[in-house]
Amino acid sequence: MLIEFFLIIFFNILILLSIKSTSKLVTSNTFKMQLSFYKTTLIDSIFVILFVWVPIVISPIIVISKISDFRVGILGFNSSIIGAPISYLLNMILIKPYRRFLISILRKIIRKEISESNVNKVQTVNAKLVVSRK
Repeated sequence: MLIEFFLIIFFNILILLSIKSTSKLVTSNTFKMQLSFYKTTLIDSIFVILFVWVPIVISPIIVISKISDFRVGILGFNSSIIGAPISYLLNMILIKPYRRFLISILRKIIRKEISESNVNKVQTVNAKLVVSRK
């Protein structure tokens, strides 16, 4: 697991160096897109380190300091499990097309364009498809 930690740091540095070396060769739009990709990758890497590595580092400290409160261990164990969903949510927020899609869905929900009647229509259509297949 220590190798993975160093690989995360190593590849982030490689991405940054690659972007800097090609900055004069690419258009400004491509450069902006590369920087956006790097920011997304960097933030995602930071959250991987926080939610995977911090519990691994804290657990020996808990054992060495002889903390007998089991709640600390439960929080540490569960924080690594929460890392994957948070990573997906970060990507949905940080990547522009995904963010636009989420905002459009939220606007529809706020405006109540997605209502019970639409859900019932979809269920009716699905029921008709199931009946017609038999």
